[in-house]
Amino acid sequence: MAELLEAHVKAGLDPQDFWSLTPREWAIRMDGAAAQLEAQRGLLAVSAWVGANTDKAGLERYIEGGNAEPHPPEALERMLMSASAGMVTMTMDQYLNLRRPN
Repeated sequence: MAELLEAHVKAGLDPQDFWSLTPREWAIRMDGAAAQLEAQRGLLAVSAWVGANTDKAGLERYIEGGNAEPHPPEALERMLMSASAGMVTMTMDQYLNLRRPN
């Protein structure tokens, strides 16, 4: 039981609530906490990428919430080409080999 309480607290949930929850309620709250953590990781990854790949003006636009005007649909190809410039091209097998532990 102690390891469940520890997981509860690590998930950022109130330790006092732990004892009043049914196992099903606890599992639902833990699933919610895991989903929230995953969403935060995604936002952090996007923020890190934007910070590393934009100039000061682009970063300010990102912080302010984006451009006032949306990009036209025909700009998508140019944006993708610009974003991928200098990136290494590899097959899925090469990528999977990089991810396998040595």
